[in-house]
Amino acid sequence: MLAIYKGLPANSELAKPYIESWTNGWQMKGHFFATFRFINWEQNATCISLLWNAKYLKVGLEWQAYKAKSSLLDVSLHNHYLLPLLPEIKKANHYSVWTSAKEEFTPFLLLSDFQAGVKKEILSELDNKNGLGVGVIFEKRDLMNPVETFLPFISELEFLYSKMKHAFEG
Repeated sequence: MLAIYKGLPANSELAKPYIESWTNGWQMKGHFFATFRFINWEQNATCISLLWNAKYLKVGLEWQAYKAKSSLLDVSLHNHYLLPLLPEIKKANHYSVWTSAKEEFTPFLLLSDFQAGVKKEILSELDNKNGLGVGVIFEKRDLMNPVETFLPFISELEFLYSKMKHAFEG
């Protein structure tokens, strides 16, 4: 995790990663979860997350419901600020979207498909107060050098996260 953090650009506003101990305890080999949040935004539910499980590595900008009580942004504001930013993602066919209602091993919806109109289920889940997530899913077998592979995606997600933060702070 520190290699990722040290690989971020010098102007990054992200605080050091937080290793989520509630998911990493007894099942460390099969499930690892960590988050990046902006400095002074560590209590917010919106974050850049890294999930490494038995099937894939997911790098995403998403909502964590367990942080809702301490968050400046509620789930509606999170969705309100993130949804209009999706068209700014440069390589939509590399990204996926999901909501906080998604179960870990169910298939992801490609952002390009979402933008093409395949969005009924996602929008229904957002109406039910689930948080929107966007990111990149890597099959574990495809990762020769994980840090170098996903640092550009973390930088792009940080850019979106920054735009959300600035829009919220007005």
